[in-house]
Amino acid sequence: MTKILAFWGAPGAGKSSAAFYITAQMKKEGINVEMVPEFPKELAWSGDVSRMDDQLYIFAEQNRRLYSLQGKVDWIVTDIALPITIPYLMLPERCSKWERDHQTINEWKNRIADVILDTWELYDTVDVFIKRDISYDPNGRFETKDQSDVIEKNIFAQFKQFGKNQIITTTSLYVNDVPRALKMSGSYK
Repeated sequence: MTKILAFWGAPGAGKSSAAFYITAQMKKEGINVEMVPEFPKELAWSGDVSRMDDQLYIFAEQNRRLYSLQGKVDWIVTDIALPITIPYLMLPERCSKWERDHQTINEWKNRIADVILDTWELYDTVDVFIKRDISYDPNGRFETKDQSDVIEKNIFAQFKQFGKNQIITTTSLYVNDVPRALKMSGSYK
């Protein structure tokens, strides 16, 4: 079964940089690996703000990309773990007043969250949380630094609850921490 190395963390934590770096290192070592980039970042660069409110769409597209490589490569490296979409799904600012006032919408969002988690359970993952320890760069993001800090707490809670084979690192240390932890765990040579 294809393994997924998935990066978790707030906007600006360095997930994309880490994913590209680790993918390159794995390829250099002869590992059959592909990178699946973060779909929301494509939306940010294209200025498609309206799609960010549709976390079901974002989850489905990101999952399609992961699923399409299952059984074709030994490893997939991605800069977004599927459960990261859940904190965004629940953000009050991503809901209209009508949605906030209707219990059925909250029940629907909880059901979507269950689907996301059930889907994530199907994959064989190594989950890496990156804590930002560098200054925040707003380029290619929808969030301010303050919003990113709040989101980080929610994503870390998701990571602690649903991440498997967990590695916790920082933006400035992932270059050494992640390959060493993978090798120590026997995930790859």
